[in-house]
Amino acid sequence: GVRIENNYIDPQKVSPTAFSCVRSASSVVLKPQKTK
Repeated sequence: GVRIENNYIDPQKVSPTAFSCVRSASSVVLKPQKTK
């Protein structure tokens, strides 16, 4: 519980990680769609 609360209060720590994950997923999902 404390860990989740800390993450929520610290968006800067989750921002880079979340962005990286979203960017990676977006690239992988957009690449095949564009190729098709």
